Amino acid sequence: MNWLLIFMGGGLGALARYALAVALPRAEMGFPWATFMANVVGALLIGAIAGALMERTGARAFWIVGLLGGFTTFSAFSLEALQLIEQRQIVLALTYILGSVALGLLACVAGLRVSSYA
Repeated sequence: MNWLLIFMGGGLGALARYALAVALPRAEMGFPWATFMANVVGALLIGAIAGALMERTGARAFWIVGLLGGFTTFSAFSLEALQLIEQRQIVLALTYILGSVALGLLACVAGLRVSSYA
């Protein structure tokens, strides 16, 4: 049953992300407000929802994995980094944060380069 909740939440999250992109279009060479807002709002919501629903598997599947997963994965990244910090695993948290950002950027560059040669 969780797969259905994740499916429904993911679809709604993706639609919300699209609506945000339509509402906040990016001007040529402008700041990517829609993505920025999705990431920040997603991080805020995952913090609030994780605290309220940690024990409720169905609700967690819909809201965190589905809806916010469809809206942004940055929210999950933020929660996991914060959990590492709260566990006093500072080196691991910094490795995760810096590694995710750096490797994410490098992977994006690699993907763009590979696709431009295809």
